[in-house]
Amino acid sequence: MEYADLAEAIIGTNNTNLMTPFLTASSSSKRLNYVRLLDEKYIQLGLDPTGVCDSTAALTEAYADAVDKQMIVIGKGQFKQSSRITIGGDGIQIIYENGSNVFAEDTAYAPDTLYAAVNRNNLTFENINAVGNGSDPSGTPGSSPQAFYFAGCNDLRIIDPKLSKFKGVGIALVNCDDSKIIGGKFKTMGQDVTGLQHPFGGTPAIWVGSGSSRVKIKDVYFETCQFSGIFIFSNYSDVVDCSFLNIGESAIYSENVDPSTNGGVEVRHNRYTGNKIQGVRIKDISACGLEILTHDTIIESNTISDAGTHGIAMGCANRIIARGNIIGNANGDYEELNAGIIATVHGGVYNPALD
Repeated sequence: MEYADLAEAIIGTNNTNLMTPFLTASSSSKRLNYVRLLDEKYIQLGLDPTGVCDSTAALTEAYADAVDKQMIVIGKGQFKQSSRITIGGDGIQIIYENGSNVFAEDTAYAPDTLYAAVNRNNLTFENINAVGNGSDPSGTPGSSPQAFYFAGCNDLRIIDPKLSKFKGVGIALVNCDDSKIIGGKFKTMGQDVTGLQHPFGGTPAIWVGSGSSRVKIKDVYFETCQFSGIFIFSNYSDVVDCSFLNIGESAIYSENVDPSTNGGVEVRHNRYTGNKIQGVRIKDISACGLEILTHDTIIESNTISDAGTHGIAMGCANRIIARGNIIGNANGDYEELNAGIIATVHGGVYNPALD
């Protein structure tokens, strides 16, 4: 991770000091009065750092207190959560100390949805460590649930998240502008996609969709994602220097319109640079390294190997530039396709009309 990106993510674009109170001497008195999850108050409410008992009630109270204090520190421990917690204020910083994680209750609930925020701005999550229960999503796969769901949240910063064993979407951003996901790891995510119709039924680790703009995803590592690493249906957004290993569907997928919005907002002006993709192998689905079907897009300096169909599939849009990409051992499973890069003019996308 580049220092400038990390510094901007932690300090914020408005130069507000968001460093943790124990890391800076210049923190305000309000910052010093942050919520400590391991305080006696929350222990009395049933907080169990051993992970044996359900800590949802205590976690809910702590996040409610953080609306006023603007910061919550999740201390070391394993915290079982059995229902969704909604973030109720703006400008809150959520920090997970090393050695802490929140994990989903074993029984199916929702399932796998941990946190949500709607129409909240300037939220920061640092060092999230969350583990799903491995249960199959109920209802239409891909439509619900999401481990972390953000709608209408601007200036959202998610720094070094670590998510595993969620079979729904890991992080979903809907109508979110000027937001970043920097660093972190997504491992053992999604569900087996063989035979499902793409992109409906999709459970990518990250879904950026429906009216979002200026979203940056950088230095994120994806491993053993049963569906895609990233679905991106936002404008003026970047996916930079991410790594993908053993992905079921296309590592990065984007098309002209977010299919979840029944028409939606046309997607334009995105950039995919410096990503490394190895192993995209599920059959019966379009197993490409990058599958990009959006206008005014740059695909540059990516390294792709061992893709089941094509290294890069692009088209059904105007002004896509692909340059400086390295592709090796594409078309491992489909001899009849045989293309490192394929460009199409028409296809079964939701908005195939060109400018």
